[in-house]
Amino acid sequence: NQNKLEEEKNNQKLLTSIQNLNQQKHYMYLGDLNSTKTIYEFVDYNCGYCQKYHEELIKVMKKDKAIKLVIIQMPILGKSSDDLSKIALASSLQGQFKVVHNYLYSSERKSNMEDILADLFLKGIDLDLLKNDIDSQDVSDFLSTHKSYVDEFKFTGSPATIIGKQIIPGFI
Repeated sequence: NQNKLEEEKNNQKLLTSIQNLNQQKHYMYLGDLNSTKTIYEFVDYNCGYCQKYHEELIKVMKKDKAIKLVIIQMPILGKSSDDLSKIALASSLQGQFKVVHNYLYSSERKSNMEDILADLFLKGIDLDLLKNDIDSQDVSDFLSTHKSYVDEFKFTGSPATIIGKQIIPGFI
């Protein structure tokens, strides 16, 4: 009985956390901003499973245009993951998140940071502004907020997803 009570308590806490997540404004998303169908994808740009999973989600979004895919940064695979996460977060301040996010998951993404930045420049990203934003308080706040979501849901691996009231750790 005690285990059942603890499980119900944890489930209620997670439902409250999902409700709180739904009430926040999210700047890193793909799809229809005003959609009532939201998928939260917790990602690391260096995670091969994340890339494959993201491709599957894009296929779903092509079939159902009324989905908003909110990207939550979860850089767990080292310094490069942290750097790529900051680039994605900073790009959202320029209104260029979709361009940068899609590039970071594309097969054309380079492995060297200088080459990545050169490619982003060619895609119209203001690199001076991006570099300033990477070190900004806004990006620091975004990172803290995203880390708090990861911690709140106790995710330890990527990708992770929240659809409706369902929490899905790992690739599906």
